[in-house]
Amino acid sequence: MGKTAARRLGAYALLHFFVDFACILLLCGPVRQELQTHAEWALCMLLYNGCAFALQMPFGVLADHVRNDRLTAALGMLLAAIAWLMPVIPGVERCAIAGIGNALFHVGGGRYALAYGSGRAAAPGIFVSTGAVGVWLGVWAARGGLWPYDWTRLAVGLTMLAAAFLVYWKADAAEPSVAAPSAPARWPRTGAAGLCLLLTVLLRSFLGGLTAFPWKTGALSFACVLCVAAGKAAGGLLGDRCGFARTSALALCAAAALFLPAFSVPAAGLFAVLLFQTSMPLTLSALTRLVGLQNRGFAFGMATFAIFLGTLPDLLGVADAFCTPAALAAGTLLSLALLLPGLGLGFARRREETA
Repeated sequence: MGKTAARRLGAYALLHFFVDFACILLLCGPVRQELQTHAEWALCMLLYNGCAFALQMPFGVLADHVRNDRLTAALGMLLAAIAWLMPVIPGVERCAIAGIGNALFHVGGGRYALAYGSGRAAAPGIFVSTGAVGVWLGVWAARGGLWPYDWTRLAVGLTMLAAAFLVYWKADAAEPSVAAPSAPARWPRTGAAGLCLLLTVLLRSFLGGLTAFPWKTGALSFACVLCVAAGKAAGGLLGDRCGFARTSALALCAAAALFLPAFSVPAAGLFAVLLFQTSMPLTLSALTRLVGLQNRGFAFGMATFAIFLGTLPDLLGVADAFCTPAALAAGTLLSLALLLPGLGLGFARRREETA
């Protein structure tokens, strides 16, 4: 990856942080104030998550045909800016607009990262790592009362507009070069590999909602989010250097062991979260290799759709019954048991096609 491409990847990662921060601040600030009941708030969150995550799959398919990542990302930021700068729009509608904008930005930035990663995991790992920090700081800023002021609305909205303009105007118009379309897929093997990988993503998303450790407040809560980000970034780097299967096996086995004392020992919980997140970019890159780089928007969208399905139990308030050390440890090992066959089947198929 050249210096220019690396700088653009860093810019997309920084914008990922800002877009997630702005959208969550909007939801937890002005939109939350407009809603009358907790039920309305829960429904609004479900709508936002559905737009922001589930819509990435159809948007990814469209982006694979349009093949203009900068336009996709810029359009997403434009919609997020509209959600901030148009307070006359009712809160629920603004919630949906922000979610759609978030989805479009993720697809554009994700396709860029996957293209310049060329099947490796470091670039998508860096891109996805910053989102969790933006979400946490968005919630923190809303609780701190930053959003009611007009200057906050203007600052966030105008910054988003400026970022959308720079992404569209400054980036090269040409689509990043990718490998030639892969040979026709052998669907029994490909389908089995894809199913294993998607189930891994779904299970990891569900388990992520169970890490409500008693000590996770204040500075330790922020430290936990930093571990999420560091795990995603480190997982891609280690996977490229040491191999996807070996990195996943070592990291997830260690995470499962550390989850057992995690509810009472903060250090164990922090390291468990960091190690648990290392498999995220590996799964995403494996999915992309499976369907081909020319279909990377679809791969990115499939992964985020699985993430959305995994968050449903937490959004619907039925995940608390599983919030135990044993459940986290067992679920982590189960995710490894699904991930390793997915990697093996998928990589074997790619080797056959390139032989």
